[in-house]
Amino acid sequence: MQYLERWNAVSPNEYRYHLGKAIWHFARHRDLASALSEINKCRGSSDATWRYSAAFLESYRGDLTTASRIYEKAFTRPVDQLVPFEVEEFIQWVLQIEPDKVQLYYCLGLINLKMKHDLELALTDFRRFLEASEGMANFARARSEASQYIEQIEARLGHD
Repeated sequence: MQYLERWNAVSPNEYRYHLGKAIWHFARHRDLASALSEINKCRGSSDATWRYSAAFLESYRGDLTTASRIYEKAFTRPVDQLVPFEVEEFIQWVLQIEPDKVQLYYCLGLINLKMKHDLELALTDFRRFLEASEGMANFARARSEASQYIEQIEARLGHD
């Protein structure tokens, strides 16, 4: 944290400072409110990295409807080509630590389908989400969408 604060002292309210501080709040304390507060300071930037962070935080707290809406906007905005891969790696890290956050498989599916265009991996992610979220009424809409994505991907890949 001290390095982040030094950075802010040299370059106050810089975009990457707020992104870094949001990650720190989440990774260190799972402080979603503080992380979202930092991300909200990034609004207005044309770079979509902050949107990926906001979508992750919304999905982590279980709001896949809001997360999906934010991801859809992120997919249409400019972003460094490594960001989707970094986001994917971060989500996988969280899933290793907190395997009960099954909704994150849905997010991986969206990223792999719509940003990375990796149909096979998206198919795997959506299937994992459906399997892990079975019986979870709070994810009914996302489960329905995941099923539709699976059908579309299978059709594109020529699976029966």
